[in-house]
Amino acid sequence: MATARRAKNHAVNLLLLLSSIGLALVMAEGVSRKLGDSTIFVKGIWHGFDELLHRFVSDPHLGYRPDPKFLHQFGGRYGYQNGLEYEGASAASVTNIAFLGDSLVQYRYAENIVPKLLDPNKYRVWNIGVSGYNTLQESRYFQYQIEKLPDHLVLVYCFNDSRGSMSIRPWGDKEEQKFTRTEFEPLAYVFPELFRVSSLYRRLVHSYIKFTGSGGRSPLDIDRNLVQLGLLELKDSTRRNNISFTVLIFPYNIKLEQDLWSRENYQLIKSLVAELDIKHVDMVPDFLSRDMNLLFRENDVVHPNALGHYLGYKKLFLSHPEQFGLSPREITRVEKAMAQNLSEVLTH
Repeated sequence: MATARRAKNHAVNLLLLLSSIGLALVMAEGVSRKLGDSTIFVKGIWHGFDELLHRFVSDPHLGYRPDPKFLHQFGGRYGYQNGLEYEGASAASVTNIAFLGDSLVQYRYAENIVPKLLDPNKYRVWNIGVSGYNTLQESRYFQYQIEKLPDHLVLVYCFNDSRGSMSIRPWGDKEEQKFTRTEFEPLAYVFPELFRVSSLYRRLVHSYIKFTGSGGRSPLDIDRNLVQLGLLELKDSTRRNNISFTVLIFPYNIKLEQDLWSRENYQLIKSLVAELDIKHVDMVPDFLSRDMNLLFRENDVVHPNALGHYLGYKKLFLSHPEQFGLSPREITRVEKAMAQNLSEVLTH
């Protein structure tokens, strides 16, 4: 009798405890929604997410992608980060060049620099940059999200593009969800259903990632298959749509002689573009040259990334002028651009 009474009391206490926890969670969810949160908010958590694009939604192919409403609000059109500036202007006889990549592209260096190298009345620059993306995600974004295809696609390859990236984990067992599971190593295991319906869950996930100190980043691994598949898809997609495709190898101002991981990544991308017969422009020798180091010292007011982009795009167009349809006059324009004051050229 006493045993039955104790069991009943334990059941009642457990029910009260669970009810209290449930009520507390409901109240916390209400407070979180009151504070306001509709999509992933990552500003200030991961380095590289700027103020113009810090809201994302889950995606079965990409893991995450920019929220279309937020993207449109800040001038993005057709899946690009930009495009509003071209609305209402004639598109006749205009060549469209799209730059695809991670935060190096997202930072909008291309929109600022390329019009100073090429005639903006003849060439339009389109930005397909999403912070944190790797090569495979960049390929999938280009295939699934870009509504208006360019004439030329330039993949700005940064060495960390060979790494796993953030993904939204499918509900249920990971191994049983192969059809919907993304190919990307997750920064944090996130259940999309809870993520979609619960503001509190979103807030807790990002708080956890923020305060662990690691930013949720995966180890500095190198996934050759990931990069190879991304490049193959881009090569096939551009070929089918009659788009020229070039890879710009951008080392992010990394000293390769001091960084084994960067050297291995450099060897990886060089071997893949050769193996897959993809046109490419290699900026690594330029970054390691004495002239580049001198430029960095002489232009200390200019961010190294801005200078790297400027020299990279300049080399891109001068290496393949026929590919971009540059006339001799336009080639001369690019060559003369270097004579200008770099601090003025690279000022946003």
